[in-house]
Amino acid sequence: MKKIFISIFCFLIIFSIFFQIFPQFAYASNPNFDTGVYDPSTDHSGTPGNTVAKIVGTGLTFVQIVAAGISVVMLITLGVKYMTGSVEAKADVKNNTVTYAIGAGIAFGATAIATIVKQFVLKNLG
Repeated sequence: MKKIFISIFCFLIIFSIFFQIFPQFAYASNPNFDTGVYDPSTDHSGTPGNTVAKIVGTGLTFVQIVAAGISVVMLITLGVKYMTGSVEAKADVKNNTVTYAIGAGIAFGATAIATIVKQFVLKNLG
């Protein structure tokens, strides 16, 4: 019974975290935008640089969401093991926590650096 309760509780926590991780957008138009002045020849959204930037941006967003989801699941798993484990298990969890922190730091650091590089390249070359 205790395992079922813990499983349901972890599922609800993970479910609520995923709803907080995914971005929530409101697409609204500019009320001051004059549609009669729009000139499609000035739209440069189809240039190769912008197309690559969109693909890279989408990939980085996906990697960030996956990394955040995996890190949250791992943190919850380590927390449950620490709370329900014996003394030996708690020592093992403490060792795994260091590995978790290093891995999460590398994952978030790598995506942050890649995002900074992408913005730098778009600003200076795009």
